[in-house]
Amino acid sequence: MKKPFMSVLLALAVFACSALADAAVRQASSGATSAEALYKAGRFNEARAAFERLAAIRPNDYSAVAHLGYIALFSNRYDDAVSLLNKAIKLKPADARPRFALAQVFYRRDDFRSSAKALKDMPKADPTIAGNYSSMYPAKLAGFGAEKPNVVSTRGPLTRLKFVKLNPLPVVRVRVNGKDALFFLDTGGGETVIDSALARELKIEQFGSVKGTFSGGQKSAVGNGRIGSLGLGSWAMQNVPVQILDTRRFSSGFGVKQLDGILGTVVYYHFLTTFDYRRGELVLRRRTDTNAATARMRGVKPVAVPFWLAGDHFIVAQGRVNALQPMLFFVDTGVAGAGAKLTKAVIARAAIRLEQNKATEGMGAGGSFRSVPYVIPKLSLGGFSRGDVPGIFDGPLPIATVLDFEVPGMIGHEAFLRHSITFDFSAMRMLIE
Repeated sequence: MKKPFMSVLLALAVFACSALADAAVRQASSGATSAEALYKAGRFNEARAAFERLAAIRPNDYSAVAHLGYIALFSNRYDDAVSLLNKAIKLKPADARPRFALAQVFYRRDDFRSSAKALKDMPKADPTIAGNYSSMYPAKLAGFGAEKPNVVSTRGPLTRLKFVKLNPLPVVRVRVNGKDALFFLDTGGGETVIDSALARELKIEQFGSVKGTFSGGQKSAVGNGRIGSLGLGSWAMQNVPVQILDTRRFSSGFGVKQLDGILGTVVYYHFLTTFDYRRGELVLRRRTDTNAATARMRGVKPVAVPFWLAGDHFIVAQGRVNALQPMLFFVDTGVAGAGAKLTKAVIARAAIRLEQNKATEGMGAGGSFRSVPYVIPKLSLGGFSRGDVPGIFDGPLPIATVLDFEVPGMIGHEAFLRHSITFDFSAMRMLIE
């Protein structure tokens, strides 16, 4: 009599194990869908937790491993990103995305040789993956060979660059290979940009060109090269990768005789960088914990806003428009004449009125575009908020075609005019006061 009873118990145990396994699979599948939705919405902390739960059940789940790698990249957790992305590459060698993300990790580490190798080893992919990141140009990366780019030379605890102009965007004086030049500040750009005429004058080494995307969705050819030195007040950077574009055509709009270039986010993330609009200066400090603490303690207690860095310059952070649900904003200080840009869908949901009777023609790096103003009653970025923020609509946001998560808004120059904003790329937060 014992054998049939034992058989029944065994059968029940097998059934229970099978049911638990099926439940785990269903939970994992449901978790994958939920995690990917959170990632798509730019809710990266929640997405990371969801993908980690999924990876605990299915350690070799490609989506979980790859997305955890992307989020590690956005968080500047380089070692984690390298480990996760290499695992994702082994799990799915035919997918170019994790290999391109790995190339970005090496690029941020100023390891151009490894970045170039990662790009060279990429399988054939949709050209928009690499095409949307004009700084990730293989010939330029390979052209540096074993030389380290972006070598920083400092004297003293900090350097200050006074604004020559505040509007329409801050302009500072720098030195390119020893020659004085005027550059405007722009977190909406990646590498340092040198005017094409200045590049010819200084005989800057060049490696070819790609298509860049600018305001109004306009396209323009962007050259790639490098300069020997970039002087920043009493500090300097040597062996600097640059992009080449006609910036002098914007000189009259900036009210200067000759606008020679743009300082972009690649320069900023090598420092603890402060845009001090109140005092009219750019302040650069070394990226140390002590300097970060000093920045937090200076003056009025600042509002800390977490951010992530995608690509070479997409600083994104959670914000709100009026009473809408939180959404991701691209912090683009180069949005001139406005404090924000929103997609048409967000404008409609927030019941914001486009002032068509005040539309103007704008000029960007890619050409002209129509710009329609509007006013946002309340705009927030983390705990920082402003009322009656001027916005402009000039067509689809270019960032919408670049990233694999939703960024329905941009916050720019006019929103920060009465404030100081420090970008801490170690703690991955902005300090706004």
